[in-house]
Amino acid sequence: MHAGTLIYSRRTALISLALTSLLVAALGANPFGALYLLPAVLFLFPFVLIIMLRMAGPLPALIALGMMAGGTGLWVSPGAAIVSFVYLLVPLAVYYGCMHLRVPGQRAMEIVIAAYIATVVILFIIVNRRLGGDPYGALSQQLIDGLNGIAERDSLLNAFYQYGMLALPQELAQNPLVEAAQGGWTFSPQVLDEFYKQISLRVGLWLRALVPSLISSHSLFVGIGGLFMGEHFGRRQNRQADEAALLDIPAEERPGLALPPFSQWVLPKAYVTPLFVMGGLSLVARLLRQPVLAIGGQMLYNVAAACFTLQGLAFVNHLQKAKGTRPGLRGFTLLALGLVLPQAAMILGIFEQLSDARKLRKTQNNQPTDRRDE
Repeated sequence: MHAGTLIYSRRTALISLALTSLLVAALGANPFGALYLLPAVLFLFPFVLIIMLRMAGPLPALIALGMMAGGTGLWVSPGAAIVSFVYLLVPLAVYYGCMHLRVPGQRAMEIVIAAYIATVVILFIIVNRRLGGDPYGALSQQLIDGLNGIAERDSLLNAFYQYGMLALPQELAQNPLVEAAQGGWTFSPQVLDEFYKQISLRVGLWLRALVPSLISSHSLFVGIGGLFMGEHFGRRQNRQADEAALLDIPAEERPGLALPPFSQWVLPKAYVTPLFVMGGLSLVARLLRQPVLAIGGQMLYNVAAACFTLQGLAFVNHLQKAKGTRPGLRGFTLLALGLVLPQAAMILGIFEQLSDARKLRKTQNNQPTDRRDE
């Protein structure tokens, strides 16, 4: 593959960049843009960029990354833009390198996962030092300051209160409003102080769980699920482009990894026993009820759960393909199951691992040379 090949499909590049700009604008250009953009950067954009890199090429993916980081800087803060840029760039660059070097599929997953974890850890250390050793409190306070400065503050707080996400003691709930200086009504200072305390506490708890979750769980979804998604959409585009002659580079120069169809993927044998051990240790850590062990136990559980969830999704995909389910419905089923019922997918993954329902153990090989996709 030529090192100077930066765009694989101009048509896909234009469409994907247009959609990216609309997505970033839609998330950021509203009173609560930061509340939408930051979760998107953490959980959605890595997958978007991997798919775009595989389908459109490195230059469109890099431009899209710039849009995402630029939107974060515009609607959140310049510091958040820098962190977002690095967070999104490193796994993407590693995936690009693995494609160029023709790294075997399983090894590419391991490298991307390791790069993602290293990026999260290093960024956390840097942010922790920049925020004075208390990033959770500082970020919670920044959120409250931002909330306090928007015109829709009272409407948002009232919605949270009405839906039970915030609560008030009885003495404050009886008369929570006072007349505003500009006319109308607003929450009293005592009520606002109570709301802000609850928001700070909940945001702080979420942030404390965020980094361990990114390291132990989301890294696996990006490094395994993300690469499968990229290869699936890239190969499908290749087949369609072969028929219509739409790709801008010859077939032999198209990048990609040697991965099996997702429906035929199974956890590597070397990882199965350690994953069951991790699951057992996580249960022991919960039973001991020691705060220090709780975080480690939860991370061990996250690793095992994520791996078996992915295998469960592959098993479901296999069953649907065997029944002739349409590709669109298969994709929707995997997305819904992974987001809404991940524990059900995990149980299916454990069942399939123990029963070998797909009959893949005897010929297990996660580094095939056959690059056909579903």
